[in-house]
Amino acid sequence: LRSEAAFIPGGRCRQGFRGRPAQADRPSTLTRSAGSSGATVEESPLEAASRWWNETASFWQDLELFLDLDEDQAPEAKALVAQEKKIEEMQKVQDEKVAKKSYLRGRADATLGAELNKIPFLVFAYYRMKVDRVFGKDNIKQGFVSLL
Repeated sequence: LRSEAAFIPGGRCRQGFRGRPAQADRPSTLTRSAGSSGATVEESPLEAASRWWNETASFWQDLELFLDLDEDQAPEAKALVAQEKKIEEMQKVQDEKVAKKSYLRGRADATLGAELNKIPFLVFAYYRMKVDRVFGKDNIKQGFVSLL
């Protein structure tokens, strides 16, 4: 049984499948609230998709997943890189000395071991700093809250 109220002249249905408005009755713009003022802003679907893309790109950039340790300007990162370079230089010098005089290996191993023991603490300090820095950003907080 067809209700005459559900149809408009010309035979087109006012309601689409399962009660959704027909394509002609759907708005071509989206509305969203503009902050704490409570005002609404109309934007096209293309503008909404563009805004979403920019917010998503900003979120991933703020996560700093692709920030190389050498490019990081934090003091913890610089200390870790400096320690790694110092160890590499010490290993080269040790290898050269041991190649000439093998009896010097024990003393060289002790000094190298002391420098190697600093690495775990520097790595822990760096990643603790990085987690605090990343999760302290408002963009990241909003992204994780909206994820839930």
